Amino acid sequence: MCTSTLLLSRIVSTSSQLRNSPFELLYGVRARLPRNLEPDAEMIGDWASPDIDTVQAIVTRANDVVDKTKQLRQVAKSNIDVAQEKQKQRYIRYQTPHTDITVGDRVMWYNRSRDTNQICLTP
Repeated sequence: MCTSTLLLSRIVSTSSQLRNSPFELLYGVRARLPRNLEPDAEMIGDWASPDIDTVQAIVTRANDVVDKTKQLRQVAKSNIDVAQEKQKQRYIRYQTPHTDITVGDRVMWYNRSRDTNQICLTP
C-alpha cells in the first residue's frame, strides 16, 4: 500500500526540471485523482448506443490529446536542456582552475607511497 502511494505521488507531482508531471507527459492530460472526480451527466449517459456526435467528440478529443502531448514533450525537453546547461555552468564556475604546465617548467612532485606519515616534496 505504501509503495503504490509513493509511486503515484511521484508520477503525479510536478517536476521542477520538466515543469510538468511525468503522468502529463505520458498521457497528455493532468491526472484526476478519485477525490477530484465528479460524475458528469454526459459521462453517465447511454453508452450502449452512442450517436454520431458523441463518437466525433471522442475522436476530436483523442486527437487534441495527442497533439498536446507532443507539444508538452517538446517543452519538457527544452526545459531539461536549459536545466542541464545551468547545471553545467555551475559546475564550471565552482571548479578549481587548472594551471597550464609546459615542457621545461619546474614542478613539485609529492611521493605519497614512499613517505606515508610525513610530506615529502621532491623537485
